[in-house]
Amino acid sequence: MECGARKKYNLTDIATLAGVAPSTVSRVLNGKDIRIKVSPTTRAKILHLVKEFDYSPDVNARRLWTGRSNTIGLAVPVQWQELGQSIFSDHPFTEMMGGIERALAGSSYRLMLIFQNEAYFRNREYITLLKTKVLDGAIIWGAVNSDSYIGEIADYPVVVVNTEPKPCGDFNYIGNDNTAGSYELTRAMLKRGARRFGYLGGIGGSNSIGLERFSGFKRALAEAGLVPRTVLECMFRREAGAETMECFLRRGRPELDVLVCASDELAFGVYVTLKKFGLRVPDDLVLTGADGVGNFSEGLFPLPTYRVPAAKIGERAVGELMRRIDDPSRPKVRELLPVQLVIPEEFDAWIETRRPWR
Repeated sequence: MECGARKKYNLTDIATLAGVAPSTVSRVLNGKDIRIKVSPTTRAKILHLVKEFDYSPDVNARRLWTGRSNTIGLAVPVQWQELGQSIFSDHPFTEMMGGIERALAGSSYRLMLIFQNEAYFRNREYITLLKTKVLDGAIIWGAVNSDSYIGEIADYPVVVVNTEPKPCGDFNYIGNDNTAGSYELTRAMLKRGARRFGYLGGIGGSNSIGLERFSGFKRALAEAGLVPRTVLECMFRREAGAETMECFLRRGRPELDVLVCASDELAFGVYVTLKKFGLRVPDDLVLTGADGVGNFSEGLFPLPTYRVPAAKIGERAVGELMRRIDDPSRPKVRELLPVQLVIPEEFDAWIETRRPWR
């Protein structure tokens, strides 16, 4: 041993100094098998030695003894497919991360972020991480219909959130009620007199959110005996909304009362283009959004939208995951959290003053 170097004590060393078996030390440190009692004196002695010799349990040994790693994974796409950009620029995602953080605060669990790159799929890392107990469970964000691997891990402690891959079998899912949100927001515009509607956003593809929001919009119009005047399809990016709207406006002034946008990000991109063409929101065209977490319109224009409980999804996902780690045989859950309709007071004041559609 080099001069000044301090011996690194292991589990056996602590057990020898305490005069107990190594399993007793593990039991004290991990709270394992409380039916086997350890006296307060012995417990205090072990904890004193652990502190005195700066002992920290080996992760692999602890995993072998407890059957747990005290780590959960959050699996995300390298690039959010329908956004065409980093997930960290997606506001509902960052809100959900805050919910996960709050749910884990004070627990013994830590979060491992996993990027679903090529190796993740090629080497089937998704199942290795769970089978070898590197992870006790996982939350999967941003799944698309082609993510058939979810069916392979559905019986492990796994919760899919935010997007629901349709053909992947029976799995645990917690998401937003996007269909109801879009339906209620469209109905709110109908009740205020709008009749000429357009839609902008993803309407199909591999992302369930686009299909759900478009479906709610169409249902509300159908119940009113109406059909969309215009449907503009684009990715869920602010820039995509701006570019798509510019192409549309170059064909002439829109004969619309309302353009329903599939997200607040898209609505803001459309707003920028309308301003560029000398059109005003809401005087020349009313925009609506979805998500309600970005506050993009604050101080710019009153944006009717609906707020998704992204943070609550993170909290609920962690709670459900913990329950499944303790009891893997629990029945599968599919939960859609309600969204909150947000109609700014300034918007209704504008409606009452201008009576634009009456």
